Amino acid sequence: KATVSVLNWPPTYTSPPLHLTMLVYVVLPDGAEEALDVEAETTMEQLRDQVAELIGRAGRGQDLKLLANGEPVADVTALSDGDKLSVSAGSVATVKVKEVSDSRSPPGGNGLLAYPHDEGLVAEGRLSAVTAHARKYRDQGFGGQKGHVYLVCVPPGGQRPPHADPSCINLLGCAPRGIPENTANLGRVTTGAEIKLPVEAGWTLHVAYTVGGDGGHQLFVTGLEVHCVFGEMAPPALPEGYTTV
Repeated sequence: KATVSVLNWPPTYTSPPLHLTMLVYVVLPDGAEEALDVEAETTMEQLRDQVAELIGRAGRGQDLKLLANGEPVADVTALSDGDKLSVSAGSVATVKVKEVSDSRSPPGGNGLLAYPHDEGLVAEGRLSAVTAHARKYRDQGFGGQKGHVYLVCVPPGGQRPPHADPSCINLLGCAPRGIPENTANLGRVTTGAEIKLPVEAGWTLHVAYTVGGDGGHQLFVTGLEVHCVFGEMAPPALPEGYTTV
């Protein structure tokens, strides 16, 4: 009895999945270049963190705007071997106001600005975004709502305005009221499209606030931080657990 064997020909082979990497070069602050292996599975968040570590930036790199050969990088897949990665020029300066507890509410005083600091922050470049947040932000809890916090932008040689006007960037909207959970850990990111004036280097930026007018108004602010972004740089995100207003 004959036995017939059937062979599969040609034979097939299964290759293991390729683990692709590319070699790019990160331009350091002193102009030197550091090689960096980027895996195909790397996310933009991971890439920013890796670049932040190489350039000696403290913390994570979530606010870094990366350039490849001078062009913005939107996705890791857009990179190629030999690309030179750099961080777009930009800086962040912060103004802090520890506490505001104000009951100033004169007749006709709605929109009257109060300045908690005498000196302002001098802009280092074009103002492109502002991130503001406060641990507590509320009004008197009844009646009309009139409290606001602003970043006032004054050109060189100009004067601080006595009332809120187009030079004022509304940082947190109208002061809320209600239970503590609704008035704690609030913030907002204001982007370039919402900045009405072309604020450039040399302008002075002041934090100011309005309480209200015609009696009974109060404003309470605790732990206010205003992060001003100059140049092409992504604005800092709100702290974890904060709510956008």
